[in-house]
Amino acid sequence: MGKESFSKHNIALNCLKQFNEQYNKGRWEAKGTDRSALVMGDALHQVLDVMMRDYVNGALSDVIDALREFELSRAVPRVYPDIVKEHALHYCRMYQSAAKRSKDTFDPAYITRFEWMVRKAMADTRWWVIPGLNEFGEPLTELKVDFTIKNALGEDFEFTSKLDILDHTMSPYDYKTSSELFNPKSDCNILAGKGYQLGTQAVAVYEKFKIVPPKTGFIIFPKKDALEIQVLRVSGLTVSDLANVKLRMCWIVNTLEWHKRQNRFPMQGIEGTKPNCMFCQFKSECGV
Repeated sequence: MGKESFSKHNIALNCLKQFNEQYNKGRWEAKGTDRSALVMGDALHQVLDVMMRDYVNGALSDVIDALREFELSRAVPRVYPDIVKEHALHYCRMYQSAAKRSKDTFDPAYITRFEWMVRKAMADTRWWVIPGLNEFGEPLTELKVDFTIKNALGEDFEFTSKLDILDHTMSPYDYKTSSELFNPKSDCNILAGKGYQLGTQAVAVYEKFKIVPPKTGFIIFPKKDALEIQVLRVSGLTVSDLANVKLRMCWIVNTLEWHKRQNRFPMQGIEGTKPNCMFCQFKSECGV
């Protein structure tokens, strides 16, 4: 079934039918699927990666100075400093380029929304983390980690994890875009729901660097004007916590193998839960 990943497991936890279409049949979307939100999310990841690199090499020092002046004056600007706007427009060209490369047609309003999100990301520096650096002095962003997990039968399986950014304490964070705020209680459970990703990325850090990360978290960028950038963190992880995440990973792999042998992929999550069909690229085929 190829390498395991959080993305793969997340789809199975949501809907086995969707999992079957993607990972067994090799269909990534239904005909006519609107990819606007996906393109915007991918582009924002690219922008945040470049932004962190610019932050490390000093290319954003003028922006930081301008924002610091506003903070010192205790003013709450209704309009961001011109220099923020200039940099935001520069980053927005990446989004437009991504949209052209994807050859998708979508609502131009996404361009306006994206520019607003980038300006907000630049102006609200509370979410900015101090990135960890590699041996070349480059920030540890967009880091792909491959590692092996051994199940209870002694069998190995390969897992791959993409870490959006590691901070200077080697704590991993994943960037998210969302129309709603995350729930600090339910979405930080490292064995369930969205929080399972926090667990897998902590395991990835442990397997690659042989340290238990002090924290693991999400940085959520809102699509709605009224919402602020949200940072959720889980701290105090132990080797025992990571062992439980590995057991969870093994259980999902073994259960998916059973479903494959039975050729049983109903429209429900791997644990029998009702799927969230809102963002599924196959919902038109299910009559949802």
